[in-house]
Amino acid sequence: FHEKQMAEEFSKQVWAQEIGQCDCFIKSRFGFHLIWVHTRDE
Repeated sequence: FHEKQMAEEFSKQVWAQEIGQCDCFIKSRFGFHLIWVHTRDE
């Protein structure tokens, strides 16, 4: 996904989180989510 393709809640967490980390749950308008960033093109 590109930054602008994600819900704002996802985007904030994905770009703040370290690669390989799975350390938080977030709540969005879609429900609760566990975010794991395995790679990122910066």
